[in-house]
Amino acid sequence: MVALSVTAAVTLTACGEDTKADAKVARGSVSASASPTTPLEDLAPVEIAAKSRLAMTKLRSFRVKGTAAVGGKKMTLDMAVAGKGNCLGTIGVKGGTGQVRWYGGYTYMTGDRRFWHALVGGEEGATPQQVDLFVDWLDGRWLRKPAGGTGANKAFPFCDTAAMFPKDTSDSRLTRGAETEVNSTRGETLTGREGATARTLVVAAEGEPYYLRTSIKGGELPQRFEYSGFNKPVTLGPPPIANAIDGTRLQR
Repeated sequence: MVALSVTAAVTLTACGEDTKADAKVARGSVSASASPTTPLEDLAPVEIAAKSRLAMTKLRSFRVKGTAAVGGKKMTLDMAVAGKGNCLGTIGVKGGTGQVRWYGGYTYMTGDRRFWHALVGGEEGATPQQVDLFVDWLDGRWLRKPAGGTGANKAFPFCDTAAMFPKDTSDSRLTRGAETEVNSTRGETLTGREGATARTLVVAAEGEPYYLRTSIKGGELPQRFEYSGFNKPVTLGPPPIANAIDGTRLQR
């Protein structure tokens, strides 16, 4: 069975925020963080990171768009998250384009031949002839699996904000960078480093402290994502599945 290895690429951490500070924000025990009107400039970087992560998990909907490198493959992502258990978007890899969505308790995936070749071609033990036959079979069809399945969860973390914005257990220290602007929104910049990996988080300095941009340079999973469409309606339904393939029947 094909598994799309993008979970790590979209584990959009808040650049090393301290879990204790995050917990205090959630309980409201840090007075500066507890007030939604507290200016970000009055908060420590670790408190800003924790507060912004919490704000992202409470969103009804948002859009995330960007690039990531997974297993040596550069991937483009453009996803609209429409509440827990519902999302849709596109993934590009090696010149191919695929569509993915979570809806009604199922995960769905379809794509062009280059997309399927990029995914299936990496299966261990598969010959070129077997890959071609499998791609012929998938061409123009949707692959469907229950959303609760392990493979589905690994392939589609986009609908689970807890998975997308986890508490970071690292001890990295965050520092405040220069104020910047992302898509005409003023943002506070936080940076952190773990060995060769440099992380950057830009948080909206106006209104709710939503993520505006995250990036990772160096390391095994370089990535760059931008966020928009906060709480804007997302229209989503099941794809045309008259020719859907039941992914649970496919053997690894």
